Formats: sequence, C-alpha cells, structure tokens
Amino acid sequence: MVCLTMLAPTTVCFLIKKNKAARCVLFCLTWLFVEYIMCHWSLGLPFYLVGYLLRFNIEFIQWYEYTGVLGGSLLILAASLVIYTVFSAKRKLLLTVLPILALPLIFSYLRFDKMPDTTNPDKSVRIGVAQTAFDNDLLMNSTEICNQIKSTLISEYDAGYLFYLFPEAILKGVYHLKYLDMSKDFLTLKRLNCSSLKSNLIIGAILHDTDVENGMSKRKYNSAVKINCDGYGVISKNKFIPVEERIPNFLGFLKGHVYSDDFHRNPNVNQVFQIEDKKTGFLICYEALLGEYAAQTGKEADFLAMMANEVAFSNTVAVEQYLQVAQIRCIEQRKWMVKSSNMGYSAVIDDKGVIRKKIMNSDAINIFSANIKCSDRKTFYAIHGDYIGRLSGVLILLFTGCLLFNKILINV
Repeated sequence: MVCLTMLAPTTVCFLIKKNKAARCVLFCLTWLFVEYIMCHWSLGLPFYLVGYLLRFNIEFIQWYEYTGVLGGSLLILAASLVIYTVFSAKRKLLLTVLPILALPLIFSYLRFDKMPDTTNPDKSVRIGVAQTAFDNDLLMNSTEICNQIKSTLISEYDAGYLFYLFPEAILKGVYHLKYLDMSKDFLTLKRLNCSSLKSNLIIGAILHDTDVENGMSKRKYNSAVKINCDGYGVISKNKFIPVEERIPNFLGFLKGHVYSDDFHRNPNVNQVFQIEDKKTGFLICYEALLGEYAAQTGKEADFLAMMANEVAFSNTVAVEQYLQVAQIRCIEQRKWMVKSSNMGYSAVIDDKGVIRKKIMNSDAINIFSANIKCSDRKTFYAIHGDYIGRLSGVLILLFTGCLLFNKILINV
C-alpha cells in the first residue's frame, strides 16, 4: 500500500517531461500531500514519513513544535532537490544553499539546552506506570491477569500517585460497556481501590456493547477504563491499524474473508480524563502515530498518557522506533508523556523529547514512579495541525492550473 501510494509523485514527474524545474517542485508538493493523506486516510500507514528519519537526534528537531513531522519531510525533500539540481547544473551553489537549509537544524541544536521551562511548577504530579510482559497466551486469561494486577498493587502501593496507568488491551474478557460492575474482574479492582488504594486505576480493556439497530451483533471497543470509588470512566480508541483493527467501510466486502478485530469508534467521548485539577490526554497505541490527532487530543491536556500493547512486534526494532515516535509527539506539543506498554518500553518523556526514564523487563508486572510536569501551553503545531500538507494540496492545484494554462497559450 505504501509503495502504491508513493507512486503518485513519481507519476507526476513522468508526466511533466520538458520543464525540469516544474517537475522537481511538483514532485515535492505531491510527496508532501501524499504523506498528509497517509496521516488522515483510513488505509494510511503514517509511520513511513520522511520526516521520521530525523528522529534519532531530537536535539536537531525541536522546531517540530512549529511544523510537525511534515516539516522534517519538507526539509529533507528540499535538500535532496537542491543537491540534485546543483550537481546537474552549477555545483558551486551547493555551498550557498545547503547551509540555508541547515538553519533549522542548527537553530534547534543551539537552543536545545537553553529552552525556557514552560511547565507549571504548581501542577507537577506523580503517576504509577506499569510495565507488563504478558504474552498472547496469558492475555487470553483476563482473570489471571486481574489477580496479578491486584497482588502487584497491594505490594507496591503508594499513596502519592494521581493514578496508576496500565497498558492497552490487557483485559480481554467479555465486559459490557455499560455494565462493568457486573464483571467480576472490574468489580475486584474497584473494591481493592475503594478499600486500600484510594486512587485511580486506568487500564486497557476490550469492551462490548449491543448494536441498537439490530439487537444482535456486538460492537467492540478498544478502551482505557478509569476505575475509582465513584464508578468508571471510559475513553475508546478512535484511530485504528488499517484492516487489522478495523476494515474501512468502503472495503466492507472483505469482512468475513480477512481477519480483523473490527473495533468501533466511540466519537461521543473525548480523549481527556480529568482527575482532580489535572487533565490527561490519552493516546491508545496506533493513535500516537498521528501527529495532528495527537495534537487535538493533547491541546486541552496538562500532559499526555500513552497506552500500548507491543506483543505483536516485541522482538523487533519497531519497539525502539515506537518510543522515538512518542518523543516526537512530546516535542510537537511541548507536553510531558507517560507511556505504559506491554512487551515494549514503558517510559517518561519530557517536553523536549528527552527520555527521563524507560524500562522493558521480563517480569509479569512492574510499577515504577513517574514525576510529571504539567503545561497548558499550545504550540503552533497543536493549533494548526498538518497545515503543510493542506497547503501542499492547494499549491498542487494552483501549480497544475498554471502549467495547463501556459500549455494552452503555447498551443494557441
């Protein structure tokens, strides 16, 4: 799918044969617009963006708070275009143009250690972050996992935590969205919380609900459930891995023939939990790959919380890459983040993308303390989102219109 999508910029270059400058400019604009589509289309794979190539050195990408990842893609494409053009024409220009393109990187690097602290010192919090190592077999036994969670919470209890954060989808029993108290597992955790912890538990679970239209089939939600003495709060995942987690409606004919979790969205619920006076923006696994969506979620939050279940790629380089993506989300929004993962890295990341603490262990459950600073700042990117992609789409139309108009005049 990625290869097919990325054929668009190449096709544009093939169609425009004579005008070299127009071909190069339109290639860059089309590439950026295709990346924008990849971030917003239900079949898009947003990890394959050129801007993520700069993720290895966060000191050089602090300007992502203004542009997002598409700004990195624009810089790399522009640099590649300049090198190609200069080497095929006047090579001396290379020494002039490339330093100009390097200015964002240089500015970011020099400013990295001198950036002002925009967090609110009066709103710092402590959170208990769980790192789990449940394999696929154990994930099928929710009662056993619930018992392990209970024993771990009792042994590692800390009264200073705002809440305890657990990974995505570690409870996979048959839990009804509207009747969680009828579930033995959730009732056990609620009673423990009310009798001993006196805190909040936020845990990933798969919830079900009856489809009102036909009364028979069930809707399934990948959710973050908040448990306290007052009851339950639910945030459901709204962005899904294409096909694997949800088959788009226009590919509905594949249902029953291709495996899919077939999760549903719950758009009536926002993605922020408020506990006391602290607002936490939640990203559930795949949602963290979508910069603009993450910015909309975190815009009204004091910090971010990410829940992930990385059992499917636990022994691959994707675990490290996923953590680097989380670092970029923190830079884009200038928010701290706590990440709780199953079979991946659980971590604390500050508003400059620096990893303050990370852990990936082989024990069933491990809870560590995360000290988080809160901020109500809204960055330029958080407000405007992927404006570079939208602007590219407009410029493509204008540029193509000018080329067609010019061709008509020549023929006349």
